[in-house]
Amino acid sequence: MAEIGQGPEKPVNSTATRSGRSAITRRRVLTGAGAAILLRPGRGTARTIRDPELGRLRVDRVAEGLEHPVALGFLPRRQFLVAEAQGAIALLRRGERPRRLSGVPHVFAHRLGGMFDLLVPPDIARARRLLISHARPSAVIQARLEVAEARFDRFSEQLTDLRPVFTETASRDSPARMGGRMVADGADGFFLLCGDRGEEDRRFDPESEAGKIFRFRRDGSLPLDGPRLAGEGLRGLWSMGHVNPRAGALRPADGRLWIADYARGTGAWLHRVLGGLGYLWPGAPPDAVPEGGPPAVAPLHVFADPLRPVAMCFVTGGRFRRWEGQLLIASDRPAGITRLVLDGERVVGERPFLDDRLGTPADLRMGPDGALWLLAGGKRGELFRIEPA
Repeated sequence: MAEIGQGPEKPVNSTATRSGRSAITRRRVLTGAGAAILLRPGRGTARTIRDPELGRLRVDRVAEGLEHPVALGFLPRRQFLVAEAQGAIALLRRGERPRRLSGVPHVFAHRLGGMFDLLVPPDIARARRLLISHARPSAVIQARLEVAEARFDRFSEQLTDLRPVFTETASRDSPARMGGRMVADGADGFFLLCGDRGEEDRRFDPESEAGKIFRFRRDGSLPLDGPRLAGEGLRGLWSMGHVNPRAGALRPADGRLWIADYARGTGAWLHRVLGGLGYLWPGAPPDAVPEGGPPAVAPLHVFADPLRPVAMCFVTGGRFRRWEGQLLIASDRPAGITRLVLDGERVVGERPFLDDRLGTPADLRMGPDGALWLLAGGKRGELFRIEPA
């Protein structure tokens, strides 16, 4: 393996050289949507980085050439789905030519719109249905947040039977602070994180989706244990008062939802979100919650260092034993990953983990293999697998 910053590893003999050249000739490139995807076989693409606590980490670049990727989904047999911001979903199969799926919904891809997230359930091989969140065009320059369920056919490489399970009521001229991240809630449900769309006075309005979190089953029906909020004007309403929740994860220890919220000029903060409550931002005025609104909760943690979260995950699986149960936050500005040291419900430290050596993070997930998977965004995005060496 090659150390980052020291260039590629040199072959030690002619056999290795011939093997490397053969591997290169076997790689297949898919051209489309202005970019090529290269799915590497994994051999000869590994390098190491060093962490002060974990020591050497092996980093495998699994795929490159993705165009502005935003979300990663795991399929059986080391296959992947990657959502791209401009409205495409790439299917990555090891050893085969990658392809973009047909049947993907048309998205409002201007400015801050496009595809937001992809949720592939653990039983995808049996259920064959997945969820997509995106900005849905509703007028020439207007968009609504929508979550659609679709049937995934891996043989024909297409999505069929597309139907919405959530559609924002009001259209707006800009998709700014729309949100759209989804967090799986067990095998059958999910949380949907919605930004306030820049409308601060609607964060606690029970008739507006702005600044809310919703909880649904995958088919769009409601869980039986949902909370009751004032007005109950919105189906599936879980909590309110959020600004721009850009990342979320369930804590394995108790199944509770944690989110990272963000506002320009304020920075990022953390909430542990319980149903039926309101959530405040740093420096919120005493009258932020209107009369008759739900009890409000202050941030659990305000980040000391400026960052803009894009994804988060709790460390599980046993490969990172020293960090088991701790929280990783990926940021795209500045680019890197921060580890939060947890003591029960309290955050007792922030530690830098990865900087921008692997690119600008777009998604971060613990894989079913116990490794950490990092999706790096940008015009030529990449997918990395990280584990202790």
